This record gives sequence, structure tokens and C-alpha cells, in this order.
Amino acid sequence: MMNAVTALLGTLLVLATASVAQAQGSFADLRTTLNEGDVVTVTDDAGTQTRGTFERVGTSIRLSVDGVPREWAPQQVREIRRRGDSLKNGLIIGLVSGGAAGAVLGWGVGAIFQAEGADPAGPFIGLLALGLGAGAGIGAGLDAAITGSTVVYRRTPRTVSVAPMLSPRAQGVRIAVAF
Repeated sequence: MMNAVTALLGTLLVLATASVAQAQGSFADLRTTLNEGDVVTVTDDAGTQTRGTFERVGTSIRLSVDGVPREWAPQQVREIRRRGDSLKNGLIIGLVSGGAAGAVLGWGVGAIFQAEGADPAGPFIGLLALGLGAGAGIGAGLDAAITGSTVVYRRTPRTVSVAPMLSPRAQGVRIAVAF
């Protein structure tokens, strides 16, 4: 029974870790990611955040900011966030924490049943299911109560790295530029 609990908790942890990472698409993907009328926030290279209503994207992104159209070229945009947040991460975090609590409680109650000569599987499975359901519901509910934002675009930062290269026969410097 302990191996089943360990496998279940490991699987839930992997699922939660994989779901927390959010993909940030390319500038061209904004055509399918954003809808006209979405409230978005554009952060430019200077770090200035501008909130407005999305109008269109092509060679630039266009927002209506207080009724005035504003445009940014892709090289001027550091990040774009859309108002609203997926309930998925709250649901999964609640599922994992509720499942863990249900598994621990179910294991304890199952041990009591086993000591009395009864089958421990029933209480374990019942309390695990209760914990999973309650945790998922609470996590999704808390996530729904918080108005957040979702990153829909993030430009990959330009980086320069310098590293020494030393060997018995040669010395040098390795320079790498990512853009």
C-alpha cells in the first residue's frame, strides 16, 4: 500500500510541476491568442506598462488606450499580459495538496482498520478521493477569487556570456551571444 501512495504522490507532483510552466508564444501567435476587446498590458523595453484594449496585431500590436490608438513593434515589446487567469494551476495545486492530505489521512485510518482485522483499502481510497475532490474544488475556487493575468508573450532576453577557457596547451575566452 505504501508503494501505491508513493507512486500516486509522485505522479501528482509531476503533473503539478508540468502545468505550472506557462508557454509564452511568439509575436505572430498573438493573432490566435488574443481576441479583439481583450484587456491587455504591454511592457516595453523601458519597463513602462501600458494597459488598454486589444485591437489588432500584424507587424505591430495595436491597443486602444483611453480611446487613443497606440502601437508597438515587436522589438519594442518585452512582455504582453492578458487580464484573466486560468483556473488550471489552482485546480492542480488543490488536487495535489488535497490528495496528499487525503492519502495521509486514509493511510492512518486504513492502518486502524487493518489493526482491527478489516480491509484497509476502502477507507484509504474513500479518504483519498474525498481529499482529491475537496482540494481541487478549493484550489479552483480560490484561484477564481483572485483576478490575475496571463503572460501571452515574452520576448527572449538578449544575453551575452563570457567564460574563460583554460587547458594545459591553450588559454582563451569564450563569448556567446543569444538573441
